Amino acid sequence: MSSRGPTFSRRWPVIDALTRFWRSDKGLSIFSALLLIVVFVLPPLLPPGAGRTVVSDVAYALLLLTGVLALSERGLAWRLLMSAAVVAVAVFLASWVVPVAPP
Repeated sequence: MSSRGPTFSRRWPVIDALTRFWRSDKGLSIFSALLLIVVFVLPPLLPPGAGRTVVSDVAYALLLLTGVLALSERGLAWRLLMSAAVVAVAVFLASWVVPVAPP
């Protein structure tokens, strides 16, 4: 493991590339804009009942995980955030297998 944290270049080149990109100032700006669009802009624009797609859910999961991986601090806070992100992604993607009934 390097001083910058784990590297996934052998098995996960996409995640490694995204993590390096998010660490740069330009990447952080794009990351913030993507997060803003995905969370606050797109949901109100979708027609009612449009539903989710597997591709959008995987993209959202990658955005979340690579964002946490890009954090420069690797202490207790990073471990807690990564744990929370992994659990959130697992629950989020598991809803495809075990759908949640609408209220």
